[in-house]
Amino acid sequence: MTMIYNIPTFVSRSEMNKVPISDLLTAMRFPYYEQVQSLRHYRAIVNANGFIADFTVNMARNEWISRKDGVHGQTAELIDYLNFKPRDFDGNYHDHMELMLNAYQESETLPGSFPTTTVRLGKFRTTLTDNIDESVYELMTRHGISTDVLDQFCKQVEVNDPQKSKDRFLLAFPADNDNWMVFCDTAWRPYDESTITTIGKIKKNQYCFVYDSPSDFLAMMEMWHKNQVSQSFSSTYHLIINGRQNIEKAQQFIRDNPDFLSVKTFFPNTADGRQMFKDINDACKGTAVNRSDIFKGYESLASRMRMQMPSDIYEKYVVKMSDNEEAISPSLKDTNRLTTDKTSNSQCLTNQSSEEGQQEAEKSDKIAKGTGPVQNLTLEPKHKGWGL
Repeated sequence: MTMIYNIPTFVSRSEMNKVPISDLLTAMRFPYYEQVQSLRHYRAIVNANGFIADFTVNMARNEWISRKDGVHGQTAELIDYLNFKPRDFDGNYHDHMELMLNAYQESETLPGSFPTTTVRLGKFRTTLTDNIDESVYELMTRHGISTDVLDQFCKQVEVNDPQKSKDRFLLAFPADNDNWMVFCDTAWRPYDESTITTIGKIKKNQYCFVYDSPSDFLAMMEMWHKNQVSQSFSSTYHLIINGRQNIEKAQQFIRDNPDFLSVKTFFPNTADGRQMFKDINDACKGTAVNRSDIFKGYESLASRMRMQMPSDIYEKYVVKMSDNEEAISPSLKDTNRLTTDKTSNSQCLTNQSSEEGQQEAEKSDKIAKGTGPVQNLTLEPKHKGWGL
């Protein structure tokens, strides 16, 4: 399903200020290192001159502030702060809005839950490293996972491809028996033989949380930190099945550890997820607890973390949903003048301009810029509360 949208030739500053700042940064591939409740914290080098942008976004108020540089504001002011504009910028935020809508489109087309394949990545021409590349952080930002959570639980696999000029960097998540699960954009693959992942130390009177894939586990860790409850669940044991092919290993682990207070599952709201719950429930003799209710309305725990298009933007810009690929607006990379490469000198691509854009720019003085109340466009999930 694709979105067919209609963007006005001229998008004013005040209209741009209605866009959620956190969504714009995700579209710009700008990773955040931590989120605490509605505050997201960012720090990154944004140009070749080494300028470090260090700021916090209040998602509930849709405002931001840089204490280091003494500036704050709304979406348009952040664009100024990061200099994320074409060189011939004339006050028209059309390209920024197009960038946003393409990012929403991309988020909509991601699978609701990430499958785990049995095809091994293999160790040939691969290297496991502790340091995670910026491109991997940027990828996982799309899925609502902070760099701090990735650094805590993951490593990186570098894949050397002699047919390409540079190596590929992939996120690696630990599995038992010194194995790793590797994230290949939309699916997890085992580094070597596929097996389960267990995280924690067996203690008395503890819960066991069971997940389908590393994506769901990372989403849970992100939500714990965001809601400042990590300490409350610090003794929890975690079992990640890493795909249905490992269900018998997971069942055996549950049978071998009958002294958990409770086994709670967070499987996707799919036929496979329901079957996995049945299998785990059989292993603990009907005492498992299905907690898929905490992401009700989403397919999985992981999909709950992604950005969602606010209803007012949807109603204003989306014409309809269609399965016709040809009906969609021209590809972003073919028409949009903004670049998401943060190492470019000034975040600009070209000096392109159009007569139509200049004519609209002449009208811009008549349009109020940055006036009116801040829109409360927080992307907090509709269904709150953990009930774990």
